[in-house]
Amino acid sequence: MPTVFHPVAASTPVYPALYPSPTMSLSAEDQKRFYAFGWGPTVQPRYKTISAAIEYWMTASREDVAVEQGQSSLTYGVLNKRSAELANFLRQHGVKRGDKFCIYLERSIEMVIGIVACLRLGAAYVPQHVGVAPERTLRPIAAVTGAKVILTLSRLKDNVPVSDNQVLLSIDEPFESCTAK
Repeated sequence: MPTVFHPVAASTPVYPALYPSPTMSLSAEDQKRFYAFGWGPTVQPRYKTISAAIEYWMTASREDVAVEQGQSSLTYGVLNKRSAELANFLRQHGVKRGDKFCIYLERSIEMVIGIVACLRLGAAYVPQHVGVAPERTLRPIAAVTGAKVILTLSRLKDNVPVSDNQVLLSIDEPFESCTAK
């Protein structure tokens, strides 16, 4: 089977029989336009990583609103403080760079705090929406990921299955009140 290279990703082979070109129905001129569109000058990103960008804004704009949900909001300064506290708590419970932990909650300000804490640690979070995903789904996900910690909201913790080797943290409560299960 011949390998075809598209101009957009010249180093990535595309096999026409498996992945037909999205432009094959276009004229040659329209194909040129298609591949030229959006390919402006290359600009170096301002921040090396997403974490670096978030860290910058959390320190440079401490009083500005970082997150809003309904009538609630959080400033970058508070996001910085709470995510640092959570990152430290997670570190105390053995979460380190490259580890995974579960975020079993709903879209919320607390979810953003958990994500920023995750970025600070260099860990990965495994999100699940409690209430949508049934318990029979949540338990194996936590087991397969090897998560030592599961983050949730206090009002949802009765819906979150926890194994003996995991810590359940209600992210909207003080961390000291969390117990290992």
